[in-house]
Amino acid sequence: MWTPDSLTAAQAPLGHISPRARLLVLCIGLGLCAWVVTKMRNRTVLIPTCTLLLAVGAGILGFAAWPSFFDRLSRLLGIYYPPVFYFLFAFIGLFAVVLHLATRLSITDERCRKLSQEIALLKAAQKTETDPPPRP
Repeated sequence: MWTPDSLTAAQAPLGHISPRARLLVLCIGLGLCAWVVTKMRNRTVLIPTCTLLLAVGAGILGFAAWPSFFDRLSRLLGIYYPPVFYFLFAFIGLFAVVLHLATRLSITDERCRKLSQEIALLKAAQKTETDPPPRP
């Protein structure tokens, strides 16, 4: 029978994720995915950003469901202390999010600059059309 005391850190070998931590990671992954889906349904976040965040959420859920896969993958890559691989995995995920958001910000900045130039040109053209011709 499951009790909160049955999920102790003593059940996990040294360097591995405990069942209680797996439960926490699972809740975080589910929360992230639910938040992204809600934002996507309300159309308040762009699709590429939602896709990236859903991929991060799926990675978190995969880690919570199959931590032994990540342990084996860390050993395959030559990292023999799994928490170091977890940290590396999280760092790469966060770096991907920052890179994606920086790219989106750069695109938005460029669009804003072009739009302000077009507005300035349209205002200048409108002003020359409405001004009376100069008197000789």
